[in-house]
Amino acid sequence: MKNSMDKTVFRVSDLYLAAYLRSKNLKLVNHESESGKVYFIFERPSGTDSPIQSYWNNGMVGVSDYVKALDDLKSIIFTKNRY
Repeated sequence: MKNSMDKTVFRVSDLYLAAYLRSKNLKLVNHESESGKVYFIFERPSGTDSPIQSYWNNGMVGVSDYVKALDDLKSIIFTKNRY
């Protein structure tokens, strides 16, 4: 696994930001749990535009894509914490 200082990935704990990144088709490469908190690790896209900056500047995604991504990530959280 790449460490949290790795410049090729994003490590985020904000569920809504993670759903946005997933809706933007960023590749979810892993997830991990630390002190009861779940982190989603996404592959950082090449290029100059930051999808995280886009999120904070009211970036647009399709509603159905966002809802599906949110449901998928919640499934990961609750399945991981169940076992």
